[in-house]
Amino acid sequence: MVKQRHWLWAMASAIAMTGASAAHAQDVAQPNAPDAEQSSEGDEILVTAFRRSDNVQDVAASVDVISAERLTESGISTIEQLRTVAPGLLIARPPNNTASVTVRGLGSAAGPVSFDQSVSLFVDGVYAPRGAEFLSSLFDIERVEVVRGTQAAVLGKNTSLGGVLLTTRRPGREFSYDLNAQYEFELESTTISGGVDIPLSDTLFVRLAAQRQDLGGWVTNRIDGSNARETDQWAARISALWEPTPGFEAVFRYQYEDLENFGVPNEISRITGTQFLQLFTAAGVPGLLESNLDSTSASSMGANGRSRTTQPSERANLTMNWDLGGVTLTSVTGWSQFDQNRFIDRDYIPGDYLHEDTDVAGDQISQELRVTSPTDGRFDYMLGLLYVDNTLDQTERLTANYPLLVPGPPVPIAGAYRQTFSQGTTTWSVFSQLGFDVSEQFRVVGGLRFTSEEKSADMERVTVTPGFYSNVANPAFPLTSLSREEEVLDGSIAFEFRPSDDAMYYVSWGQGTKGGGYSDTTLAVEAEYSSEVAHTTEAGFKLDSGDGRWRFNAAAFYTEVDDYQNNFFNGQRFVIENLDIRSQGVELEGFLRPADGFELRGNVTYADTRNLDAAPGVGDEVPLAPEWTGQVGLRYETAVSNNLDLTLDFDVTYRSEISHQKNPQVSRGDEFATLNGYVGLSNPGAGWELGLVGRNLTDESSLAFGFPGAFLAAGNTFGIPEQPLTLAVQLRLFGGH
Repeated sequence: MVKQRHWLWAMASAIAMTGASAAHAQDVAQPNAPDAEQSSEGDEILVTAFRRSDNVQDVAASVDVISAERLTESGISTIEQLRTVAPGLLIARPPNNTASVTVRGLGSAAGPVSFDQSVSLFVDGVYAPRGAEFLSSLFDIERVEVVRGTQAAVLGKNTSLGGVLLTTRRPGREFSYDLNAQYEFELESTTISGGVDIPLSDTLFVRLAAQRQDLGGWVTNRIDGSNARETDQWAARISALWEPTPGFEAVFRYQYEDLENFGVPNEISRITGTQFLQLFTAAGVPGLLESNLDSTSASSMGANGRSRTTQPSERANLTMNWDLGGVTLTSVTGWSQFDQNRFIDRDYIPGDYLHEDTDVAGDQISQELRVTSPTDGRFDYMLGLLYVDNTLDQTERLTANYPLLVPGPPVPIAGAYRQTFSQGTTTWSVFSQLGFDVSEQFRVVGGLRFTSEEKSADMERVTVTPGFYSNVANPAFPLTSLSREEEVLDGSIAFEFRPSDDAMYYVSWGQGTKGGGYSDTTLAVEAEYSSEVAHTTEAGFKLDSGDGRWRFNAAAFYTEVDDYQNNFFNGQRFVIENLDIRSQGVELEGFLRPADGFELRGNVTYADTRNLDAAPGVGDEVPLAPEWTGQVGLRYETAVSNNLDLTLDFDVTYRSEISHQKNPQVSRGDEFATLNGYVGLSNPGAGWELGLVGRNLTDESSLAFGFPGAFLAAGNTFGIPEQPLTLAVQLRLFGGH
């Protein structure tokens, strides 16, 4: 029955000929439309993922485009929530408040903060390497692009498996404003965001934008009644557009954000033996032990209070474009930094048995220069240079005070240690892309990227309090300096055939490399891991009616990853390893407009992802790699009076069963299908829209992440549940011009 359901999903999506990305990106109705080069015009959806503005139907790659309207109607205010509107994109958040991002079943494993992401994040064209940066807010966004597959030759550093690109709104040339206020009833959450465009002169335009969030948690702690993960966040951004002369523009953006999370939304998902009962009994609450997965937990305060994470961050970038007689010179300068402090009650149960207090600081500067030719001739090109300097510093303090566990070590697990980790990375890349129209119907596009990277790290572990935990399980080691250098050449080539203006068939191949490095969570002698090299072959077609009535895209893909950088927690410590894995499958996406005001959309991805180092069918699954993901939706827009417009938008989003760890005894995530909807009334002339936003309306449940308990027998595991039903009322105000 499960397999039958999967094929029904594929058939429904193909018949719908729809795509969540295409369904909304063409009807953007912002109070102030951004420049055409960064927006959609009619049914032409433009993307900038490959460093120039292209129609998504003309790109020989699989790209999802999520519009500002789609984000608003889905009530999305954080990067982590993008997974609810971009099927095939999974963003898992482990208890240590990093992130694991996968596309087509491939991405970086959750764990060390030093891991660069294989599915990289870019904000306004600037690379953001750390999983912690996926915890940021999402506001005043023009669009989001999700690139699937190996596109490293042009897309950028460490994009061996894909990329997520955020483009924030540019300042408008006329005064305008917008305000969005949302209250969610189930979790009692409030989000307020807005912006204002201020033209200071005929050549200088400024936009101010901000967001404030007070989000409730969805797992209730039965000890103190608190909810996890509660979030208190605010962010502000100033953007300026300067156009002093024809042919030149400069866009500057600066953002500050302050993030606080409280609690870890975990539950006990599986109990084996008596160790959990021993610990609950020692804490005086044996009656609270259960593993019902009912969105409740029993976790005590740690030595420093409730589990919490704070993360202030700053980000600035300057993009300049010069038109040099048809050739465009572009400079992109970026700077970012974040400071994260997290205190986590790492035993996740009553009693102060294991807690962590960690400080992390990341800092990066980058400079990209590129020259881009016009695209109206038979031959076009792009040449570029990228420099990135990144530093990461972490001080981790862990303290254990377990009683004697039976079965377990013959002594109590106690002690404390402090581990420091400091890493510096310097990267130079030279990249190019050449396109040649062999004929009016046949085109070849090739790209190359040469990268030279130096990485160094200093590590030390010091025993603070002697004991089994700090002397045996996590022994001290002296200050150790490590360094590595590597030079790699990545590339891509695509063959495109266009029998008409409304059809393209393509075959592409790409290689992408993610640099090796050092783990911040292990012994120095075990810290190094090798670079990761991905090869993706893709064949597909992109068809549309030419009049905006339908669109249908399909792709088949095969990706092999040599030395995939994997990380897992074995119940005592994190283990770093390099594996060979592969993913193969198909994607379908499109939309159909059978009548005015109606739109049927859908997409589906089938990805068979396997660990090639394991015996077939025996532990060969790759974590966070669902076999099926998809979405089918229906949208209806109509005028109910001369002044009022009605919008109805509903979708069902699906992912199949997933594993979370290499350890097969860790609880799995069941298949997860959510019904989501938006109902809105608007008066564009008066500048207001009132909507009702519902997510997971049938209140389905599953595990979004799972992990083993520390120092417990195999089979004693925890899980973080998916978010339950949420229902919010939303008011938008806009005006100006």
